[in-house]
Amino acid sequence: MTIKTREDIEQLRNIVIRLKNLGAPEETMKETNDWIDQEESKLKLEEGDE
Repeated sequence: MTIKTREDIEQLRNIVIRLKNLGAPEETMKETNDWIDQEESKLKLEEGDE
């Protein structure tokens, strides 16, 4: 998936929450959150926020 907007980040975070609520493995969710955080940092750099 290509993350292009803050809305993409928000949607991914909501999906992770839903998966966690459905019983997805904690380690998988941590890895996914780490990946989302990295993508969010890249987006912020591209937008000039940091």
